[in-house]
Amino acid sequence: AKIVPSDRLLVETDSPYLAPVPYRGKRNEPAHVAVVVDVLAEVRGQTPDEVSQQTSAAFERFFNREANTEAAKGLSALTLVAHLWSDPESLYA
Repeated sequence: AKIVPSDRLLVETDSPYLAPVPYRGKRNEPAHVAVVVDVLAEVRGQTPDEVSQQTSAAFERFFNREANTEAAKGLSALTLVAHLWSDPESLYA
């Protein structure tokens, strides 16, 4: 992960299994991707915000997608995942 070019880096969790520390042993969920971003930032010598911005841009390029609504514009992929978890229909309105 340290040497992967930022334009090719995506983050995920293995939901619903293998939750990251400190949630190990409990059910995993997409919101735990924040822990993955924190660890990735530490490994890469970056801030979590930098990693979030880079992975959000990589996500959009990879899936050739842009935010569908005003509510989603400007959200990082991390925030977007949490938003989708709580209100999945809002992005398709």
